[in-house]
Amino acid sequence: MESWRRQYLGLETVPASLTPAEIEFFFAPSEHERSFIGNRRQPLTRLGLILQIGFLRMTGRPLAQIERLPAAVLACAAAHAGTPAPRIATLRSINRRRMTLFQHQRIALEALGFQKLPEHAARKLTAHLRRQATLQLERADLVQDARVWLYDRGYVLLGARPLEEMAAAAQLHALEALAAGIRAVVGSEVTGVWASQLSGAGPRQGEAQLDWLRAPPAGYGRRDIGDVQDRIAALRHLGADRIVIPDLTIDRTRQHARRIARRKATTLSRLREPRRTVEIGCWLRLQLLELTDTVLEQADRPALEPGPPDGRGARPGGARPLSRRRRRHHRRARRCEPVGERLAHCDRARRRAVPIDAGVGQPDPGDPRPDGGCADTAAGPAPPGRPA
Repeated sequence: MESWRRQYLGLETVPASLTPAEIEFFFAPSEHERSFIGNRRQPLTRLGLILQIGFLRMTGRPLAQIERLPAAVLACAAAHAGTPAPRIATLRSINRRRMTLFQHQRIALEALGFQKLPEHAARKLTAHLRRQATLQLERADLVQDARVWLYDRGYVLLGARPLEEMAAAAQLHALEALAAGIRAVVGSEVTGVWASQLSGAGPRQGEAQLDWLRAPPAGYGRRDIGDVQDRIAALRHLGADRIVIPDLTIDRTRQHARRIARRKATTLSRLREPRRTVEIGCWLRLQLLELTDTVLEQADRPALEPGPPDGRGARPGGARPLSRRRRRHHRRARRCEPVGERLAHCDRARRRAVPIDAGVGQPDPGDPRPDGGCADTAAGPAPPGRPA
């Protein structure tokens, strides 16, 4: 089935937004279908059968009798039936007898090769939805996938409620299988206390364990790195490092964990099984991966060279300033430098700060220094007590 046709599956009404090309595609009968339509003697009877065939081709369901039809759809069907379009655009005005409606629905099924869903096909659909539930977590996506499966195999689409029940049963089956896998690798005694431990008190006063674990890192200092390492240790104690299931992809893990990321710690005990084990386990695993990446980023962050901040009080490049201990270490290292190196450093800084005029400070080819002595000439004589 083409992707643009999926939006019309399962509809109970004819949408008024159909384009002329779509109306011609759905409601124009083929040569095979004209053999069924030509057996009707009355023009209105042929019109009603064309509408039934076109609606079944578009939505996979028969058209109801009290359904109102757009004028463009009615005009297209009437042109193929060889009759003017009626003013009252409902099937009740076209099909005067109720048995005619049922007969048209049966003929439309026969013309398009559709049939009612048998018992063995229903079991195949259940197995298909269970496989898809491991890939698609939204129930609406499962319902739409079931409609495509039924239409492609020539079965009349079921109503919205039966498909919703089948999709919910498939999701529950997938959750139970995933919860059993988590208990097998972590242990049922560990998963049973997840809710109570996460809703309990954390290391910080007045903060739950769940809120402490999902708090963002404060910075890149040594204390911040230690705090992240403490969270990683707490997650490992809860068994997050053992939740390694081959069928559990990272996208599915994020889908199950997103509810815990927004949930209050006191509401964890209200979750029912197997949803509680799956959502908490996926969140613990995802949080462990994210905190591991965070602590690696903190450890790999390069240290800044000592220097004055810019005019706004921030270091160039938006980097974080050095801690007090690192600044004290750099000052001690500078005091321990030899006097010659310190003077050379100051001299190079002075030469960079003084511009070179057009006629003064031209480089001397005989000077062994890299700048040819031009900076010392432009800067004037050296102050007393300082080597030139």
